[in-house]
Formats: sequence, C-alpha cells, structure tokens
Amino acid sequence: MVFYGAFPDSKTYSNLLKLMLKLRKVREVSVIFNEMVKNEFIPTHENCSAAVALYVDIGDPDMAIKVWKCMLENEMTPGWEIAGNLCHVPHDKDFKFADEQTIRYSKSYPVYEEIKEIEWPGFNKVLGITGVVLGVIAGSSVVLLTVNAILAELSDRVFVGRGVQDFFG
Repeated sequence: MVFYGAFPDSKTYSNLLKLMLKLRKVREVSVIFNEMVKNEFIPTHENCSAAVALYVDIGDPDMAIKVWKCMLENEMTPGWEIAGNLCHVPHDKDFKFADEQTIRYSKSYPVYEEIKEIEWPGFNKVLGITGVVLGVIAGSSVVLLTVNAILAELSDRVFVGRGVQDFFG
C-alpha cells in the first residue's frame, strides 16, 4: 500500500482485512495480516477469530496458529469456540501447541485439570462394578415392589369397602 502512496491506519487495515475475510481471499488475508502486524497495527478480535476459522477451514495450520499467537501476544482473550477451531489443525509440529491452547481456553479447563489427576480403573474392574450396581438396583426394585404389594393387600383388608372419599367426607 505504501508503495502506491497510501498510508493506511488501523481502521483501514481492519476494514480491508474484514472484507478479504468475508470474501475468503486467503492470499490477500495473509498479505494484509502480515503487513498489518509488521506495521505494528493490531487486528481486531473479530478479524482474528474469522482468520483462525478461515485458515483451519482451508487447511493452513501455520497461519491459523500465527494468528492465534498474535491474539495471545496482544492480550486478546480468545473464546472457547475459537480455541475449538484449533482442534481441527492437522497433526504436525504445532499440533501439541494447538491442543494445549484448545484445552486452556475452553470453558472446561478446570475439569480437564481434575480429570488428568484421576487414576482410572481398568475396563474389567469397571464392568464388574457396573454389574454390581445394576444388581443392587434390580434387587432394590424387587424388594420395594414386594413391600408395596404387601402394604396394598393389607390396606385392602383393613379398609374393606371404604374409599378415599369416606375419610374426608
């Protein structure tokens, strides 16, 4: 742009980047993004989010992670939906980074940290415990149905010929 005598400001870059993102002009988005960062202008959160999604969609993990890192360096708080886009980054050198970022910025990060600390039992043990629990539930159901039947029979014998209306009338 400067080559042609145009000296863009932050708003010009942002609007131009937004337009190119909307038109899905990948090459132009990369050029504008790189020039914008080189000239020390910070892209908007909206533009960064759209760029990450675009680069993931077209299969360019390097640019997706570059935009993500730009967001982190400029103290933008990426949302969990943006981090979720990084899940689709192909397995390459930056996959571990993408996976860590996805987890760190998701709403369930504290849960993930707790799950990592759990010592999970083996499948056979889980299957055995599940069988015991289902047996207890079935046995309890049989006992409760039997007690209910006995009480119903007892009630019929004690209150022969009397309905609920006889007690409140």
